[in-house]
Amino acid sequence: MDTLDSAEIRQAQEAIDAMSPGVYILKEILGDEWEMIHDPTQYGKRFSKSVEKELLTRIRGKDRNTANHQRYRIK
Repeated sequence: MDTLDSAEIRQAQEAIDAMSPGVYILKEILGDEWEMIHDPTQYGKRFSKSVEKELLTRIRGKDRNTANHQRYRIK
């Protein structure tokens, strides 16, 4: 599977909807839920692919920061 599953989409969308507009890394978007992710690298890839395929609303990929973490713009 290259994107988030339906339960993960719901959870991610709730986190996105709770955020103010701005630029964030995934760990900031998910907050405390980030600690529950079993494989953060794989989750991050699937999250990014879900954003790219527009399965999540109010969010777009932006660029990478100096730590090579993907940054996202929330509208």
